[in-house]
Amino acid sequence: MAGIGQLDDGEDEGEDDSLMEVADEGTRVVTNSTDFRVGQTFETNDDLSKKISEYERAHFVQLWKRDTKTVEAAQKMLSRTLSSRIKYYVLTYACIHGGRKFKARGEGKRSTQTFQKECPFELKLRASVDGNFLEVRDFNESHNHEITRELFKQLPTQRKLSAQEQASARHLLSLKANKKMVQDNLSADTGKVVLLKDLSNIMRRDTSDTRNNLNQTVKLLTEKFGASVELLLGENNVLFGVYFQDVQMKNILNSYPEVVCVDATYKLLELRFPVYIMLIEDGNGQSEIVAVFLLQEETEESISSVIDMFIRQNPASSKVRIIITDKDMTERDVLARKFPSAQLLICLFHTLRTFRREVTLEKMGITPGQRNLYLDLMQQMAYAASEEKYLEVYERFKDSAVPLVRQYFDTQWHSIRSQWVVGLKHSYGSFLNSTNNRVECINSKLKSVIDRYSSLEDFVEKFFLILRVMRSERDHRAIQSSQKVPVIFHTADPAVVKYMKLLTPYAFKYFSQQLALKGKVSLKTTDLSLEANDTNQIYEVTCSSGVTLNVSVNDCQCSSWTSMKASLPTYLSSER
Repeated sequence: MAGIGQLDDGEDEGEDDSLMEVADEGTRVVTNSTDFRVGQTFETNDDLSKKISEYERAHFVQLWKRDTKTVEAAQKMLSRTLSSRIKYYVLTYACIHGGRKFKARGEGKRSTQTFQKECPFELKLRASVDGNFLEVRDFNESHNHEITRELFKQLPTQRKLSAQEQASARHLLSLKANKKMVQDNLSADTGKVVLLKDLSNIMRRDTSDTRNNLNQTVKLLTEKFGASVELLLGENNVLFGVYFQDVQMKNILNSYPEVVCVDATYKLLELRFPVYIMLIEDGNGQSEIVAVFLLQEETEESISSVIDMFIRQNPASSKVRIIITDKDMTERDVLARKFPSAQLLICLFHTLRTFRREVTLEKMGITPGQRNLYLDLMQQMAYAASEEKYLEVYERFKDSAVPLVRQYFDTQWHSIRSQWVVGLKHSYGSFLNSTNNRVECINSKLKSVIDRYSSLEDFVEKFFLILRVMRSERDHRAIQSSQKVPVIFHTADPAVVKYMKLLTPYAFKYFSQQLALKGKVSLKTTDLSLEANDTNQIYEVTCSSGVTLNVSVNDCQCSSWTSMKASLPTYLSSER
């Protein structure tokens, strides 16, 4: 400790006498109760600390302990007894802008700053002769810098929030409260200067003992949320993937396995694992998550392993009829092998985005005008309502496209048109789903609650929070549909009421839309030898689009019918 040597009782007492004389001659007249004076004593270190805090607030000065020697250390060199309550044998306070001569250690290559301005302020205390008090021996309260209330409030120590204040801020921020409003609220409540970076630091600081602890995460999933968990481990137990699914996910998949949407979202996990979501559409048209898996690498082997986990955990996966994804070839190849009886469809949004990304001036060597023309024709093909309409636009595209663009389209898209053309996709019974917007909507909800690059533990907690909210909304809608009926229930045709009782409100909406068109079509019987009420009777129906369809009582070729896979129940068919 600077200026503190080895002492014995004789030296100590002699030094005390000389300092006491200086103290007697230099005693100041105190005009402020927060000031210090030479000779002033403090019975405990707590009393001194309280006095220091009062002085700092009254004079807008931040002090720090420059030199100290504890009672325990000094007692080894002294024969007289020192009170343990004073804690320090020697104690020197300095202004935050001084205390030691600043010496830069760097080479000046980095831009750094320091509070050190060689301020001369100094407050020296030492144990009294009897060892029972801390006594002020010297006090120089001059400064070489400006002192104001505003400058004082901006100092880091004065801005520091207490543990309770930090907990309050952390709670508000965890609820996604507006950071600027949280800042203003904390400033008003505490009287402290709170910066946005302070709030960011609070959220970034992890108070838990572990982070991204796999055992803790598995325990959280299984014990708290009742989920089935399977891990994908490599050599030396290196984690490559996590698959989890709770009981409700399994039950909902068992009830509605026909159409499954699959997509990944990124930047949610600190481990940089993409988060894959698998969901279905229930009888009320609601999106339901049925499985989640996290993968370190999106390789064929990894994806194949987690899909095997999904199939093993869910016997109902054999009933999957449609799988909607983007055009990631690795993912699609795996799904095609694992679900041989299912039809893979490509999300319309991803299709159009891929067109824009691949058909560019640089890649294809075309002009801006050509690019606009090709993209317009490709979009028309994507929205084609039928094979005939698609081929009509395709012929125009072939006639106008340069060889490189035509080769790209024929190789990558033309041969699989049934997977991405809207009218053709509907023929497989996709429930009118042409995009993966359902998954994208879920992903946006996840990102609105789960912070970027969260720990595994935080991700799991917040994921199930979102799931609870979604399920609460779903249950409310389902209960409402059983408790309420449309107003037309009391005025509608009895036959319509039967459908209304049979179908969910979501399904009845599509039925009523089709029913409303019955007076807007022209019919032509194709086989006059059949009776008019014969269910095998075929009719020609001219749609609003001008297309002529062959329909019967039990079948239709329109996209609404084929996509929703409508079929009339036997008992209603007999009544017709």
